[in-house]
Amino acid sequence: MISKIAKFIYASIVYTFVYLFLVVPTRVLKIKVPNDIWLVGELRDSARDNGLAFYEYCAKNHHDNVYYVINKKSPDYNFIKYKNHVIQYGSIKHIYYYLLASRVVVCFEGGLCLSKALENILRKIGVLRTSEVFLQHGVTKDYISGYTFEHYKPDLFITATKPETKFIVEKFNQPKRVVKMTGFARFDLLENIATGTGSILVAPTWRRWMTSLRPDDFVKTTFFKKYTELFDILSNLDDTSTIVYLHNNFQKYTHLFPIYKNIRFVTSNDVRINTLFMKSDLMITDYSSVAFDFAYMNKPVIYYQFDADEFFSKHYQRGYFSYERDGFGLVTKTSPECLAEISRIKRRNFSMSKKYSARAKSIFTYNDNNNCERIYRKVAELDKGATYA
Repeated sequence: MISKIAKFIYASIVYTFVYLFLVVPTRVLKIKVPNDIWLVGELRDSARDNGLAFYEYCAKNHHDNVYYVINKKSPDYNFIKYKNHVIQYGSIKHIYYYLLASRVVVCFEGGLCLSKALENILRKIGVLRTSEVFLQHGVTKDYISGYTFEHYKPDLFITATKPETKFIVEKFNQPKRVVKMTGFARFDLLENIATGTGSILVAPTWRRWMTSLRPDDFVKTTFFKKYTELFDILSNLDDTSTIVYLHNNFQKYTHLFPIYKNIRFVTSNDVRINTLFMKSDLMITDYSSVAFDFAYMNKPVIYYQFDADEFFSKHYQRGYFSYERDGFGLVTKTSPECLAEISRIKRRNFSMSKKYSARAKSIFTYNDNNNCERIYRKVAELDKGATYA
């Protein structure tokens, strides 16, 4: 609570200074600034998701005044192609452009503001008039209370599938005019370049109740024990190689796992995850929406769910998505079950079964590499916000 209060106070000072001494003079004196500013970003240190894909598409094809906001000391900064329009997160220029922008395009709620609580106040009193576009981080399949209209009111809510779109309108009460199914920006970059040589990607999601655990407590968890069991098995498969990519919130625990032959642990500092998606033959995950990225490329998935009851009672509430009915691969609860499914997939030369392939093809309306263009058109159609030139 103290950190949130401190953040609010600091943000209030910065926003007040920028507004009074930069924004107001800009408007009163009609100082020339870039027209129709679009600010794009993910988290302060992040450039690997829908935000980056959309920014680079706009910078290359359409918009002269699109800017990406990130901490330039982040390793992700090196992944950005068009660096001449990158703004340092937290800088005066960041806040100045944020208050003048006609569009703010984010993957996470409040991803570009210093304080979400302060932003809500600024919107109510009319200081902040920008239109907010929510690209999302992953396909929404579970109930996330923070995405309900009561808590979050974006001007545009981008979705990737029909069931997701219906769910967000009906259960989150987001207005139909706001929710637009275009497909995700990052899907345009996906290309199946796997060689069929047995490259396995293990990419589990995080657990909300475990993020603050000390290392000696983390190794006592069911998560650590069950994945250690799985890695023991995978390390003995001489005809496969495995890469493990833990969720960003768990990457601080990566070093706690033993060293295995045939298994390599990587983090977001080492590689872009979409590169792993494209190069891998098979994905093993649990509840993560990254399975949608893999299924989009029509590649096999295995779900390893040993703690479903605990996960859906402590992390997210179940939504419309049933892994058994709607999922893109077999749901396994033990490492031997997972190994048996790996063997079956290997016999198919790492191809998706007809059953799961049909599910994948039916859930995506678009698979044409034009998602960014559809998003761009929807963003451009929004009423212009607080632009001044």
